[in-house]
Amino acid sequence: MNKKIKITLLCAGPSPEKSISLNSSRSVLDNLEKKFFEISIIYFNHLKKPYLIPNWAIYSNTVSDFDFKIDKIGKKLNMEKLKKYLKTKDFVWPLIHGELGEDGEIQQFLEKNKINFIGTSSKGSAITFDKYQCQQVLKKNGFYVWGTRLVDKTTDPSRIKKGAYVLKPNSGGSSIGVEFVNDLKEFKEKFKKVLSFGKKAVLEKVCPGKEFTLIILENQNKEPIPLIPTEIEFKKNDRFFNYRKKYLASDEVHFHNPPRFDQKTIQKINSQAKKAFKTLKLRDYARFDGWVMPDGQIWFSDINSVPGMEQNSFVFRQAGFLGLNHCDLLRFFLTTAAKRFKIKIPKPERKPQKDKRKKVAVIFGGSTAERQISLLSGTNVWIKLKSSQNYSPFPILMDKKHNFWQIPHFFCLHHTVEEIEYLIEKINLKKIKKFQKISKKIIEELGIDKNFLSEPLFLPKKLKLDQVKQQFDFIFLGLHGGIGEDGTLQKKLEKDRIPFNGPGSKASQIGMDKYKTAQLINQAKIKNLRALEKKLIVIGKIKDPKKTWQKIQKKFPNKEVLIKPRNDGCSAGVVKLNDFREFRIYLNYIRKKESVLPGGIMMDHPEMIDLPEGECGEFFVEEFIKVDKINIFNNKINWKIKSGWIEISVGVYGNKKIKAMTPSQTIASGKILTIEEKFQGGTGVNFTPPYEKFLSKDLINKAQKLVEKAAEITKIKGYCRTDCFLNIKTKELIIIENNTLPALTPSTIIYHQALHEKPRLEPLPFIEKLIDLGFKRYKIKD
Repeated sequence: MNKKIKITLLCAGPSPEKSISLNSSRSVLDNLEKKFFEISIIYFNHLKKPYLIPNWAIYSNTVSDFDFKIDKIGKKLNMEKLKKYLKTKDFVWPLIHGELGEDGEIQQFLEKNKINFIGTSSKGSAITFDKYQCQQVLKKNGFYVWGTRLVDKTTDPSRIKKGAYVLKPNSGGSSIGVEFVNDLKEFKEKFKKVLSFGKKAVLEKVCPGKEFTLIILENQNKEPIPLIPTEIEFKKNDRFFNYRKKYLASDEVHFHNPPRFDQKTIQKINSQAKKAFKTLKLRDYARFDGWVMPDGQIWFSDINSVPGMEQNSFVFRQAGFLGLNHCDLLRFFLTTAAKRFKIKIPKPERKPQKDKRKKVAVIFGGSTAERQISLLSGTNVWIKLKSSQNYSPFPILMDKKHNFWQIPHFFCLHHTVEEIEYLIEKINLKKIKKFQKISKKIIEELGIDKNFLSEPLFLPKKLKLDQVKQQFDFIFLGLHGGIGEDGTLQKKLEKDRIPFNGPGSKASQIGMDKYKTAQLINQAKIKNLRALEKKLIVIGKIKDPKKTWQKIQKKFPNKEVLIKPRNDGCSAGVVKLNDFREFRIYLNYIRKKESVLPGGIMMDHPEMIDLPEGECGEFFVEEFIKVDKINIFNNKINWKIKSGWIEISVGVYGNKKIKAMTPSQTIASGKILTIEEKFQGGTGVNFTPPYEKFLSKDLINKAQKLVEKAAEITKIKGYCRTDCFLNIKTKELIIIENNTLPALTPSTIIYHQALHEKPRLEPLPFIEKLIDLGFKRYKIKD
């Protein structure tokens, strides 16, 4: 057997985009074949101090999740020890976004010590990291540059001409700190905020063109090869990319792959991108963000020398269009760099003609407000199972009308269900042949053997549920809310004894009905275990909102309250209400069937809130539990115990006997957890296990036993995630809800908890365990 290639990933760092670096590192770790590659990880903290960390630690959601305990789980290295360690590796792969990783600093260290690394040199990195300097270099070399100005604290705002502008840090990633300003007043308000990310900022006139993003890969002959650009269509008025739009799927933005530009425009973009890649001294890969101007000029507004590599990033999506999967693309990067260093990369093994693994249909999508989270969960399960020795996964989209579609790899990497539905509607055999012709040319230019392309494009296949049942050995439900989680699909699968993941139909129905869940738990009268009292309301039947609000106040005197849909996922439509004004606003948005509640119109919700879709049915109001405020600063936890309440989330699994895993203590930035903090990689803080200074092992064990009791009461088999409040003074546990199909997004807390099991369960073995429980569970009667 060939000797394994040793690769060390460099991640995190001081930048605000450090958590995206963790996402990128997870993708590389998950998708490179362990048979051929030995991977280790160096983590840089906010002070740029390096630590050798165990690979499992990379599944933490944010750097805050383990920064404060890095000295326990990591091995601290000085720069001399780092140098010696890295010199024992075949490759180093810098995946640090922003400062340290994209400004040339880490590259300079590697170059000085003659350490092989992937990516752009220190010189090229320094040029592109400074946005204003980069624009000046492009302008000097004949490229079109839109109105760009460098500003700092000495800039006089009154001398800036009237108009709409985009204001962004001069040095940093392409999303962090970006602000849109309409007038002088807004400029003054947001200028200080932007300068908090650096001493200088770039001021650009709002561009009137059409935005795109483009991946450029360098082949083994050192020739830059542009892929097919992605056109970015904004659905709202704020026409610029912020952190949320780039990293959390929503219908605010539609990404068009391939773009709607004519062939002449695409050729112009690609031709100029090739020249710019060389001009800026880039290497191996880059991402160009740019604009097609109304007069046809091409403007490259941002150059990223270390593009994000999270599971559905533009890098993987544009490569997916060519027929390359994640492993294929990562291999290409290594093979290209290997030639530079005269290292031989082992060739991939051809797939056996007959796959003996069990066929698993991974279903995701749907019509609920959480369909985009379902898309992220389902595709993450599908991607991880591609490395399984036991299961062969097939992605199945359930569209908004509940039709089932077997879709190609490329489709799965889109950000929203709507984008995939758009492709299904527009695709045909003629277009596929056209795309294959374009792809063939790019593949040849890249020097990739077409016989090793893993994911050919094909026409989506519409399937009935009965066909899905017949064609696959197991159904993995990656759905959230609606018929995927309320027992409807489960009942249909049980009827034909088709194995599936998660609880059965009865438990699913109870779990979706938060009101019923609370009733069952309170009726059981278990010491220290209860659910919050709730008041049911039917919004469609409210004739006098004022009277309804008065009844709510009578039920919950002098208490803050939450309003939630009775039957929906764990995030959609969850709003804290402070007064009658906010209650009336909520009613109006639900009655109008709005899809979102805008940020800022509710006192405790600065960010927008996704609302449940469809007819406004039953909602309930419940007491708002005020948890202790916990602050994290410089990796130190400041927690002054007042009420003693904290929020925890506990995964449980098992069939005949339910086992609660190690709880995660969830820290909200505001009054309640946002959808970003629950599901968006790089946001939210979770301590797994909870902060040990205040939570003894005895208290954690008691909480686990109470969660197991709640699971038994609500008939859970298979697995679920239970969200609760725990009082560290009284030891009382309040059940918020059971999530019978909890999110399985790339860094979700149920993975953190599985990693604390004995023996440790990494994400792929954990997903395989859920399938194994499903095979066994469906044979056991509810």
